Amino acid sequence: DPKGAFNKLLSNFNKKMTAERKGNAVELGVSVEDILIIASLIEKETDGSDREKIASVIYNRLKDTGSHGTYGVLGIDAALLYVLPDAGGVITQKDLEMESPYNLRKYPGLPPTPIANPGLASIDAALHPADTDYYYYALGKDGRHHFFKTLKEHTAFVQSSEYGG
Repeated sequence: DPKGAFNKLLSNFNKKMTAERKGNAVELGVSVEDILIIASLIEKETDGSDREKIASVIYNRLKDTGSHGTYGVLGIDAALLYVLPDAGGVITQKDLEMESPYNLRKYPGLPPTPIANPGLASIDAALHPADTDYYYYALGKDGRHHFFKTLKEHTAFVQSSEYGG
């Protein structure tokens, strides 16, 4: 029954979201809800090999007041794809103009809800981001994310033959 299934999921979450994990969220200055939203972004952005680095980019961008050119805009397309389930993973220019709080290229901050059910590894990455100066990343043809400190470095990579789209 739906109520029983929901309660089972909630019970499982409460077992895994320990007091220590909740304490880590407090130390980061974010709510458990924000951790789940950040973890969901991480979950959709990676194959698992670079979760902590992606988490660092998210936190760095959220804190950026303009010195790195992001002004809190995350630019994560997976959030926009969440509200475009029929897009088949392809975002058009028209989609990028969409008025939606899930359009993280247009609006700063986190989306209003998680965009996926994050696994524990993504939750832990959201709770323990790598300590980096990265503000940008892009997928290379080698199947790996490449991380950059500046927009200039990022743009050069995206315009190179190494960029995977």
